[in-house]
Amino acid sequence: MASVQESAEKQDFKMMFLAAIVTSMVFVVGLFWNEAMKATVETLFPARDR
Repeated sequence: MASVQESAEKQDFKMMFLAAIVTSMVFVVGLFWNEAMKATVETLFPARDR
């Protein structure tokens, strides 16, 4: 039977792994959002030639 220490370490690893996955997803969504906002601003306010 696994000791309490081993069980806690496994739980810690699962939580760190889940946090890493969520963080990477948030990063990708942030990059997408950045590009979407740039495209929206360029569409609403086109660059003027001076």
